[in-house]
Amino acid sequence: MTKARDLSNIISDGFTADDIPNLDTAKITTGTFADARMPSTVLNSNVDLTNLSASSLTSGTLPDARFPATLPAVSGASLTNLPASGGTILQSNSAFKIDVQTFNFSSGRVVVTGLNVTLPNTVASDSKLFISGVLSAGGNANADPGVSPLWEYSTDNSTWQTIQRTTWQTSTGHAGIDSNSNVGNSMGYDGWGYAADIKHSAWNTMCSASDVSQARYYRVTVRETDNSTNVVRINGNYDNAQGFAPSGISSMVIMEIGA
Repeated sequence: MTKARDLSNIISDGFTADDIPNLDTAKITTGTFADARMPSTVLNSNVDLTNLSASSLTSGTLPDARFPATLPAVSGASLTNLPASGGTILQSNSAFKIDVQTFNFSSGRVVVTGLNVTLPNTVASDSKLFISGVLSAGGNANADPGVSPLWEYSTDNSTWQTIQRTTWQTSTGHAGIDSNSNVGNSMGYDGWGYAADIKHSAWNTMCSASDVSQARYYRVTVRETDNSTNVVRINGNYDNAQGFAPSGISSMVIMEIGA
């Protein structure tokens, strides 16, 4: 068949499917394909992209501009690496003592057993530390043995130091410099009116982490401050045999507060 004959057939009969079996799509420059002519795998086949379900998003990252200025309220349980705001309690720990412990002047300065507090994590250099506690004790009303409590800190749980938080001196002439105390008040010196009395010495203080060398370890020590053999009982009264007499409880709490 000649080209002239082919042209004549096209003019008279038009195209058939057999006439263009391998037409390059680049030749199609106008018009619209009917949906039936599109394969089901084409993304926008029969899909309105203005109402695309989020369940269809299975990969990639949404740009910031696609997020609303105000996000809906959701649980923050899975949020991580959030900056700590000022005043936040970063960590804390506490100790409570309910048993009775006795000592006298010859005991020297003794550690109050059970009132050791260790913070679980390293203390940040710009943090504050809230240190609170109470010590309960009973002494001989006739001999008025004084008691000098101290809260102390350590960076290695071995070498202990203390810082001044009061005027230090508990009573002139009682056991020299070791009578100093850094809590709110000392106890004794005619404070025990009866053998059954329990007195309380409390402290609440805030210091910078640098004041205590970012220490994690804290404890309480006590010293009887007059040279006698009169017994002092922590959490107990002097006449410990009196069943009706009050008993006490001692405690210590350490909190790290974010800057």
